[in-house]
Amino acid sequence: MSRRGREGAPSDEQLLAALDRLVEVEGIVKAAELLEVSYRTAANCQESRHVSRKMRGVLQKYLRERGDGELQQEQESEERQTPPASNKSGGGEGPRLQEPEQGLRQWE
Repeated sequence: MSRRGREGAPSDEQLLAALDRLVEVEGIVKAAELLEVSYRTAANCQESRHVSRKMRGVLQKYLRERGDGELQQEQESEERQTPPASNKSGGGEGPRLQEPEQGLRQWE
């Protein structure tokens, strides 16, 4: 369920996405330390996908301190790393399999 406490405040989905990224990079224990909450609080939030008042406050603070510019740069770099999907059927342009060498055929 998405909630906005105040105009311009991040939604629960944005806060959970930030928590997911932080946990992916740092691990749950280090992420909890950075957020200044117990690892159980951070893990419960991530597993239940429910943002409590406490977690909302610390995640908003984390995002403010980190800066929106870094978040935007991270999203742009993720987009650049993901190659566009081909509209052609039949697969990619990667290397093709070759016939085994003559020495390997003797075991067939």
